[in-house]
Amino acid sequence: MELKKYVSLALAGLMTVSMLAGCKNNTTGGDGQNGEVEVTPSSSYTQNIMDRTSDVTKALFNGETSTKLDDVVEHIANNIFISGIIHKNPYGDYYEVVGTDKLGHDGLTLIDEVAPPVEEAKTLMGDATYMMNCATSDDTNELIPTKAGKKTVYTLLRASRYLTDERINNELAAYMDEIAAAVNSQLEAKGMQDECTYTVSMSKADCIVFNKANRVWDSVLVGIVWQIEYTPETFA
Repeated sequence: MELKKYVSLALAGLMTVSMLAGCKNNTTGGDGQNGEVEVTPSSSYTQNIMDRTSDVTKALFNGETSTKLDDVVEHIANNIFISGIIHKNPYGDYYEVVGTDKLGHDGLTLIDEVAPPVEEAKTLMGDATYMMNCATSDDTNELIPTKAGKKTVYTLLRASRYLTDERINNELAAYMDEIAAAVNSQLEAKGMQDECTYTVSMSKADCIVFNKANRVWDSVLVGIVWQIEYTPETFA
């Protein structure tokens, strides 16, 4: 239960994977050194996580590659700001991530400008509430369509690098299982289980903020995008 949702995302120039600028920190944070970004694209990361999920999750969510999501996650990782606020943790202290850039652009603006066109884009990026193993009704409600057609839902999770990849991957799979079980339950209650199709993509970025041997200062960002298509049955 260490991955966290966060509200606002940074927005600046889009970088390609081959020319990463590294995470940025603001004037109050740390030692003033920029670091690197290491991206695990959806082409491999989605399958990694889906392989760890339950049969219910695999049946409901079809894993796919999304280069748009890869661009969004990479862009955020390259442009987030690190505040001077240090959070104490038994596994190691870490700096707070500030989720807006100098212009105050937020997550919806980012999705709009980096990954257009997105019809009815939604984010599940609420305040820094714990995500893992405690999916909220808001999380699942966004994934239940209310009108025919397509819908896109983005979310972003963050973890401190003091967690191992294995721990992060297993907790992410557990989160997906909880979301899938809740969505499945709602679809069955509404009689919509045969009318909705879901695809999901996941991309990860290691945001190495400071050139320190102690990696607990760094962040791991995981982006998720669901593509939902709702085709209600019609009766003559």
